Order: sequence, then C-alpha cells, then structure tokens
Amino acid sequence: MYEYANRLAQSGHEVIVYHSMYVPYTKYRMPLFLRLIRINVFHPNSKPNWFTFENTIRTKTISKINDKTVEDGDIVFSTCFSTAYEVVNLAPNKGKKVNLIQDFEAWISSEENIFNSYRLSLHHIVINDYLFKILEDTNKEKPILIYNAIDRKKFYIKTPITDRFERSICMLYSKEERKGSKYGLEAIKICKEAFPDLKVNLFSVFKKPKDIPDWIDYFQSPTNLIDIYNSSAIFFSPSNGEGWALPPAEALGCGCALVCTDIGGHAAYAIKSETALLVQPKDVFDMADKLCCLLQNNKMRISLAKNGYKYLDKFSWEENIIQIENVFESITSNCS
Repeated sequence: MYEYANRLAQSGHEVIVYHSMYVPYTKYRMPLFLRLIRINVFHPNSKPNWFTFENTIRTKTISKINDKTVEDGDIVFSTCFSTAYEVVNLAPNKGKKVNLIQDFEAWISSEENIFNSYRLSLHHIVINDYLFKILEDTNKEKPILIYNAIDRKKFYIKTPITDRFERSICMLYSKEERKGSKYGLEAIKICKEAFPDLKVNLFSVFKKPKDIPDWIDYFQSPTNLIDIYNSSAIFFSPSNGEGWALPPAEALGCGCALVCTDIGGHAAYAIKSETALLVQPKDVFDMADKLCCLLQNNKMRISLAKNGYKYLDKFSWEENIIQIENVFESITSNCS
C-alpha cells in the first residue's frame, strides 16, 4: 500500500496515508493512549522507519476513522476488511469509497465478518483470481481485478541463472501456521539426505529457532534480499494459504526456479511445469520429490527459471498505476 501511495504521488496525485489506532474486529494488547505514545516515540510523524515516502505525501496517525479525522478527497482507500466497515460510513465529501482486498483474512476474524465486508457498498478491488471468484459470488457488483506488481529495478538478476550452484534452495521462514514453514523444513531435510552438498538459505523476521540445523544459513531481517535470491538456484514456497505471495515472485525476478504449493495465492505467476513445479500443501513427500527433481535436473531448473523470469513482466508497477488511475477516473466521473 505504501508503494501505491508513492507511485500515485509520483504521478501527480495528492496522497494522505492514515494510520488508524482503532478498527473493528481487532484485538489490541494495550490501551489506545499507550499505543499512541508508542507510535509517536518509535514512528514520529506517523512514518515507519523501514519505508521512505515521497516528500509530497502526508502521513497521519488518527484514533479512529470518521468524518472528523479524515480529510475531504476524491478517493478514500480501505486496505483491510476491518477498515472497510469504517470507510463505508464516511460522508460523500470524503471521496468515492474503494476497498482493496489482498487476502481472505479469516485468521483475523470470523468468515461471517469477512463475507459481510465484501457486501458493503464500496468499489472492491481484488489482487487475484480466487478472490475475484469469492467476491463475484458474494456481491452483486462485479469486483475489479488488479494483480500485485514487482519492482524489476529492485529485484533483478545479478548472478546469471546458469552460473548458480544448482543444489541451492532459498525459503522464507515464518512461525505462522499458514506459511507452511514446518512442512517446508521437513522436505528440505529429506533433500539434504539425498544431496549432502545441498546449500540452504532461510530468511525471516523471526529470530533463528533452536531447531534449525547448523547446515542451514539463516538471515534475520536481511537488507540484502536480492543477494540471497541471486545466490540460490531454487526458491521454495510451502505456504498453506496466501493472498498474492510476494517473495516467490521477487525470487522469479532474481532468476530462481520456483517450487511452490498449488494455491490461489501463487496461481497468478506459478504456471504448472512452465514457470514452477507445484506441490500439495502440507505434503512433505510431494515437496521433497519436486525439489529433488530440480536438484538433480539442472536443465529443467534453468528452463523453469528463465520462463518464470520472463513471465514476471506481466506484473509491472507502471501498468498497475495506469489501471488504478483508470479505476479512480471511472468511479469519480460516475454520478452513482
């Protein structure tokens, strides 16, 4: 969402990013006043320290989304199912109401709350086909499909695909169950038995767990992600569920061959046996089998990597901004 904000600002739009300290259906660990103190200390001016905004963008921390805290505008953009419940109640002068749906967020709240948010009177944008189908079946108004994008200037090939150590795997590690990391690790251990010289790179926002073997290189919150991708021949994504998984697509942009689960969150770029080898979620032996297939077949690995790299051209930020500007133009010019 921050990237959308930046690129819309670069395109000449006036952009305000709001961080609301309260949204419905959300559990908070501390009272509102303590959270306000915390964000003002660690993120002054409502700006995170890990992202650089365009100078023209204003950021505001607000206690709640309402007509007093949100300025007048042409478009007001909700970025989560819970904020959609607040945005829909804003006055018409706050802007045409748009809801970006990036995942089926059932881990946050009940499915009933999620589905009811899809029925709200907003213009819904979805980022993949399986979400499109859900919205199409739930809301009488057809959703708008805009896939995610990858910045090819940030994620690109530094080490030629053919020059990489062919028995090397990269994977995102997470403690979240839906990321499937425990199944991925079990599959990788099977591969290590078959290929003792296997090299593995894990990266994560979490500290290295004690049960991660010493033969695995572990990078916590790396700043050189492009180098980790480029030092790997294969990227492995064992997720049980995703909205539109970014790391596998980033890895494709860096020349990795992709092995990933056959889920909707990978489907936009993971084409079976063309740009990726697909495996069943939670099936450790299927995962290990497909990984070993690539580890011992360098020709296949190179072919998949080249196909995936080329296919990723479909997902450009330049095209995304044109699409979303067209959407904004259409709904603001419509009197309904």
